[in-house]
Amino acid sequence: MTITPQTSVPPSPGKAFPKRLIIVAILFNLLLAIFAGTNLYHQRSQDEMDTRVTTGNICQILEQNRTSNRERLLCFRLEMICVED
Repeated sequence: MTITPQTSVPPSPGKAFPKRLIIVAILFNLLLAIFAGTNLYHQRSQDEMDTRVTTGNICQILEQNRTSNRERLLCFRLEMICVED
C-alpha cells in the first residue's frame, strides 16, 4: 500500500490580481469623485457668499449715488429759486 501525500495547491495569485486591481481602481475613482464633489460644493457656497457681498456693495453704491443726485437736484432748485428772487 502506497501512501501519496495530498498537497493542496494554493490559488494562483495571477487570477486574483486583476480582480483586486479593478476593485482598487474603482474605489480610488470613487474617492476622487467624493473629493471633487465636496470641493465643488464648498466653492459654490463661497461663490454665493461673494455674490451676496458684491450685490450688497452695489446696492449701497447705488443708494449713495441716488441720494447724492437728489441732493444736487434740491440744491439746483434752491439756486434757481434764489436767482429768481
